[in-house]
Amino acid sequence: MNDKLMGPPIFLICVARTGSTLLARLLNAHPQIACPSETMLAESFEALERTSRNVSRDKASGIALADELYRLIAARTLGAYARRTGKTRWCDKSLTVVQNLDRTFRAFPDAQFICLYRVVTDTIASSLDASAWGFGGYGFEPFVRQSPDNTVSALAAYWAKWVDAELGFEKANRERCHRVLYEDLVTDPASVLSGLFSFLKMPWDETIMEQGGIFGRRKMEWAGDYKIRYSQDFDASSIGRGWNVPMDLVDRPVRDRIHRLCRKLGYPPPGEDMPSVLDALKVRFKRLKDLPSVSALMKRRVDGVSPLFRDRAAHRLAEGSWAGSKFKLGGAVKVILADVVSDGAGEWVIDFSAGRIGRPDQPASFFLLTDSHTLLELANGLSTPAVALRLARLQIWSDSLSSPERLMDRLDAVVSLFLPGTPS
Repeated sequence: MNDKLMGPPIFLICVARTGSTLLARLLNAHPQIACPSETMLAESFEALERTSRNVSRDKASGIALADELYRLIAARTLGAYARRTGKTRWCDKSLTVVQNLDRTFRAFPDAQFICLYRVVTDTIASSLDASAWGFGGYGFEPFVRQSPDNTVSALAAYWAKWVDAELGFEKANRERCHRVLYEDLVTDPASVLSGLFSFLKMPWDETIMEQGGIFGRRKMEWAGDYKIRYSQDFDASSIGRGWNVPMDLVDRPVRDRIHRLCRKLGYPPPGEDMPSVLDALKVRFKRLKDLPSVSALMKRRVDGVSPLFRDRAAHRLAEGSWAGSKFKLGGAVKVILADVVSDGAGEWVIDFSAGRIGRPDQPASFFLLTDSHTLLELANGLSTPAVALRLARLQIWSDSLSSPERLMDRLDAVVSLFLPGTPS
């Protein structure tokens, strides 16, 4: 097979931690598309262009030489891989493509582009998890260097800059670009992929999603998120994982830019205080909750924590052991699970005055936001309230002006209902 028989190249445009490894696996599972590990070919394109211009008689011929060399390198690497695997098209999913969009489009005028996006707060949370030992990877370093005292703001600036570039490129080249949202990919993969392969003018077959070709241990090692090696299926559990990212720490100009980009992508703007965080989560889950994979996940989470409210918390409330003999609180606190919120599901009202668990629609003066994982860890003695507070996985606020002491008293009382053992 020679290069002339190959279909047009495909480039996956994305920022880091947006599910590109999963999408690359899905593309590579197609019998006619070869999408290998990240090549980072575009990373050297700037130097290649600079050298070509230096040795050429003028700027135009230098750029033409650079484009020719870029195509040659791609043909000898990605093209060779496609031919070796018996496929007719290749896809490059390198993270550096987004930084070289104009050069790539110029060198490959017939290329098609897949534009992958993920909500900013979840991207930041995943980026922090993946950078526990430093920010040297993924292209974060220049942004962290500019904001070393505020990594949340640095990662937000990284997302904003490159997503803005991606959206601008998509707008200017609509006929060549196809948008994929990470949340749709993991919750409704068949619909997303059928539309994607229709855009690529490739046949669609649901066997592309067979787990044996995507998940589990494979002979080929992939650059990217190695988590997929140990995954068994599409997983919606990471949607909303960044609910506790403190977006109020992000510089105002970057926040304004993020709000504008979120509107373009159909995402709710990220919350900057606890009520707005909750509003943003409700908007996101409202769109997703009727999908089978999401509704099943929500049910598992509610079923996992419901016994804590029904048995442990209700029993301690009724006997008053939650407060011991030191103090007694009145009023009610609504506990809301950030990873469940949807039409009252994942909400419980703890009525300290009546000594019982009330209905979700019962009025409350205080609100506690957490998630099912944190609550279960506290109840099983696998974490402590201090750790959860430090990670912002326990957050309490009130509609009325309340002193920090009053808020913490309510938080202590709620937490004591769930901790293992008998409260003192």
